[in-house]
Parts: sequence; C-alpha cells; structure tokens
Amino acid sequence: MINGGICTYSGGNQLAQAAAFLASHKGKVQLVTIDIGANDLNPCVVLPTINQIVACLEQVFPQVQANLTTIMNTLSTASGSGRRRSSACPTTIPRPPGPSPPPPTGR
Repeated sequence: MINGGICTYSGGNQLAQAAAFLASHKGKVQLVTIDIGANDLNPCVVLPTINQIVACLEQVFPQVQANLTTIMNTLSTASGSGRRRSSACPTTIPRPPGPSPPPPTGR
C-alpha cells in the first residue's frame, strides 16, 4: 500500500491514491476498511521450520506496526475527521491442498 504493489495509481501508490480520494470527498466517506500485513508475512509463513518462521515474524512485526501507523495517520489526516477505529483480525494463511481440519470443539 505504501510502496506500490502490482497495480499502478495516478497518485503514485495506493496510500496516496486513497488519501487523495478521502481529501476530495471530505464529509462523504463514513467508513474505510483496509486489509494489510499479509504481504509482509508471506515470506515468513513459507519457511520450513517453526524456529525460522518465529525468527522471521519477530523481524517483520515492527515493520507491519510502523506501516499501519503511517497508513492510519495518513488516511485520518486526509479524511479530516481525526477519528479512527481499528479491529485486529487474524491474517489468513494459505492452506495446503487437502481437506480442512475439523472446527474447534469449544472446550
């Protein structure tokens, strides 16, 4: 979102484009949802051992937090509302092909 991606944006990147939209539609946008972090975590979740995954995640999480802070501050400023709400949801990790595990039993 901050450094580009696979799409091109007239604003330069997805964050700049979203901020420009919010700035030009002040008072008309009530909710903005974002989905970030998976691209940052993907290099970690494909590592072969749990120790390597944990070490990778420990290095990646501070950058994810810094990116989220930048994104939230930029969008909040552009919207002019100064209001922010966030909800942490677990990242979806791709599963290997095959049957899904059974749901939790609720114990």
